[in-house]
Amino acid sequence: LGKFEPVSPKRKVSKILFRYILRDLIVVLLSATLAFAVILLVFSLMEDLDGLIKNKVETKDLFLYFLYIQPQLLFHIMPFSLMLGTMYNMAQMARNSELSAMRAMGISVTGVYTPILVIATCIGISMIAVQEYVIPYTQKEVERIDSIEDGVEDTTQQR
Repeated sequence: LGKFEPVSPKRKVSKILFRYILRDLIVVLLSATLAFAVILLVFSLMEDLDGLIKNKVETKDLFLYFLYIQPQLLFHIMPFSLMLGTMYNMAQMARNSELSAMRAMGISVTGVYTPILVIATCIGISMIAVQEYVIPYTQKEVERIDSIEDGVEDTTQQR
């Protein structure tokens, strides 16, 4: 008979399994982010549209206003989307007994959560970049359009 090699107690996650967990998480994460973004956009639209229309803000500025508030909304949405995506992904894997199968194969819990930690780290770093470089610019533009809404034209911010 051939050699018998025992399964190591801490087996690493294969690339295929890593991509499988990552892909499922990204699909749920994007869906949750899109759903939250649409909900917040609708509420923002209902709240701000009346004042913008009363002061006869141009259609171009109206679209730009809602485009410029997206990075700030995204900054607030991403933690909730990541949490929801992680919980949903792990619940689906537990429901389909995939977590039990991975544990039976000798894959540690840390190995299962590694793809989630990778995506969370990437999102965290990108959110820091968005907060430092994108949001200040878009906030100035939102304030410029708000000043038009308030009836005070700001000519210092022309580009």
